[in-house]
Amino acid sequence: MSLVNYHSDFEKQKGSYTAVAEPMDVKRHLENTKNISLVNYHSDFEKQKGCYTMVAEPMDIKQHLENTKNISLIQYHSDFEKQKGNVTPVADTLEMKRHTENAKNISLMHYRSDFTKLKGTATQVTVESLEMKRHAENAKNLSAHLMIGIICENRQTLTYLIVLKVITCWSQFNEVHTVIRMFKDLSPVDKLTVLEYLPTILNADT
Repeated sequence: MSLVNYHSDFEKQKGSYTAVAEPMDVKRHLENTKNISLVNYHSDFEKQKGCYTMVAEPMDIKQHLENTKNISLIQYHSDFEKQKGNVTPVADTLEMKRHTENAKNISLMHYRSDFTKLKGTATQVTVESLEMKRHAENAKNLSAHLMIGIICENRQTLTYLIVLKVITCWSQFNEVHTVIRMFKDLSPVDKLTVLEYLPTILNADT
């Protein structure tokens, strides 16, 4: 009968518990164990700080990493080919703007300094380009033509044109045969005009 009652009470109390107050010495031992575990953990952490443990990568992870690397390289090459020759505008940073402004100011200061030093001096150019020589020749011919105009300003326009044509052929092209042929075709009055003013024109031309 006692065994039956015990078993009945056991079945009723199965899954339930009764809180029991811990004695002071048990609490102290638990606290000491916790502190010792924390101290050991901190000590191990300080010893292993800065160290690492090599872990071998499985083959499937290595394969995935290699595939990712190849795909990234292919995508990069494709984007590079698409953007080849294109220009992407990039806004200047404040640092770049400041350096550009400083360089501009320094260049302006050097220019003003050089201008002040060279003020009042003359620079001789010794090498003449073909363009400069041509302009000098044109100015020379124009000087002769103006001299003809001054001398013949009281003459008829036709006479002025004849003299101008003869002198141009003589001074610019040195076509002696052309000048002689043109001189033969002139009237006596025009021949006298050319002979009268030719020395003056040639002297002015030289």
